[in-house]
Amino acid sequence: MQANEGIKRQQRKLFWGEVLSFALLFFTLGAVVYFLYQQAVYNGVDTTLARQERSLKDGPAAAPGPLTPGQRPNSQNGASFRTNMVVFNAAGQIINAADLGQRYYAYFQNLELDKSAVGKKQVLTTTAGTFRTLLVHVPKSNLNPMYAGHYVLILQNIDAQLDGMNSFLRVLVATMIFFWLLALLFASVLARRAMRPIVKSWQRQQDFVADAAHELRAPLAVIQSQQEHLLTKPHDTVLNQSEAIATTLAESTRLQHLTTDLLTMAKADSNDLTTDL
Repeated sequence: MQANEGIKRQQRKLFWGEVLSFALLFFTLGAVVYFLYQQAVYNGVDTTLARQERSLKDGPAAAPGPLTPGQRPNSQNGASFRTNMVVFNAAGQIINAADLGQRYYAYFQNLELDKSAVGKKQVLTTTAGTFRTLLVHVPKSNLNPMYAGHYVLILQNIDAQLDGMNSFLRVLVATMIFFWLLALLFASVLARRAMRPIVKSWQRQQDFVADAAHELRAPLAVIQSQQEHLLTKPHDTVLNQSEAIATTLAESTRLQHLTTDLLTMAKADSNDLTTDL
């Protein structure tokens, strides 16, 4: 009963060890995949911000002219419609409210100029959505008077990217949970397979102990019975009890051989004995 309980306890340890290992592996893999996906998304947005920053710092080849139909205002520097630019003067006031339009100006009018954030990419959440931002200090050599010497906050809307990342995260979590549940089945099968040689070894050990006990009990029983018989005849000579004495010696020799064989087997199991086949 104790042996069976010990085997079950060891099997449970193997099972939970493998389950936790699978869980750790899936969590690490999922975290790495999500991190790489997030970095790829932000790298695409940051590339757009960097390109817009270079365009602001390098400046146009000529002073801006009149707009053509379908073109964005020059104060937006040809940015895409998902990108907005808020221009601050040195005092922190927004000076391109007209180009932003009433709608976007209402969203961005409460923004404050943080000169320490120049060149830093940040994430800003407003009532208009979530934006990836970059503050640029435009040199005075820029030919566009709207930008020259001012601070321009480039805002790239990332709501679509965030929705994509959230959807990806949900799919990733669902996939991890599914495969982790599948790992429970695999862990159960692997734990049972791993315990098979242990169970066989345990059974062979029990059989060996039972056989050894039986082999040792037989000569001990004979020796004990012969010695008890000798005690019943204390006045007999050795010659009269020579048969009993010989039987006792024979059983003692057999017992010695058995113990020698057991010692040899113990040395062989511990690799202390080298067998020359």
